[in-house]
Amino acid sequence: TENSLRILNARRTIKKDSIAARLKEFRPIIAVIPCRKNYDFYPDLWRENILEDSLLEHAIKSCMSSPIFDHIVVTSDNPDARETLEKFSDPRLLFMGRNIEHTIPSCSIVASLEPIVRSLDARRSGITVLSYIQSPFISRHILEEAVHTLLVNDADSAFAVQEIHDPLLKRTPNGLVPINYSRGIRTDFDTIYLQARTASATKNINLKTGSLTGSKIVNFVVPKEESFFIENKKDLEIARLLSVRSVK
Repeated sequence: TENSLRILNARRTIKKDSIAARLKEFRPIIAVIPCRKNYDFYPDLWRENILEDSLLEHAIKSCMSSPIFDHIVVTSDNPDARETLEKFSDPRLLFMGRNIEHTIPSCSIVASLEPIVRSLDARRSGITVLSYIQSPFISRHILEEAVHTLLVNDADSAFAVQEIHDPLLKRTPNGLVPINYSRGIRTDFDTIYLQARTASATKNINLKTGSLTGSKIVNFVVPKEESFFIENKKDLEIARLLSVRSVK
């Protein structure tokens, strides 16, 4: 585990250093934290606490800890979320209302991002990073790596993933066969990934055409402990227990 973390940190450093001089070409870089009143397992899930902070406060603090962002936007269909922003003094922090129709699970997040980008990046020269309240253990390094990975690969978007090391099987006419196991030499093309809903970055020009990803999509690997995503009440309780243990 320690070796894996060292490798991931080394990759992050290499990517960061290699594109440091180019960041100014892709301003503004906007962090967006989407919230909604309905359609989660609790109404206004962003209010739920882990230790002393709400899920929204955790997300805001992660974004604020990074100097890479020009704007940090909380967008919600419930104006009460604006009160959380008043606890912070960072001038980059903004609240923008969200159309309730755009919070429906079947509606693309692009509908919520488009008015934000139109307001803050009229030239569409920048990048937007999505940070989710359901990922309370995300670090600033993952948020930044989304941007760095996108630029290093000259891609349109970058998404966090987890490597799957456990054997996976698929059904065939001859029974179950492994899909992520091969004898002998393995390459990156043999690796199976699971999308980790922790952070993603997209060029703002993509949103103008209604696309979140664009045509060239790349990924970056995140540690399992940082990719924890709260999907239900049980996950929320686990997150609370993990937080208590980390403090002790």
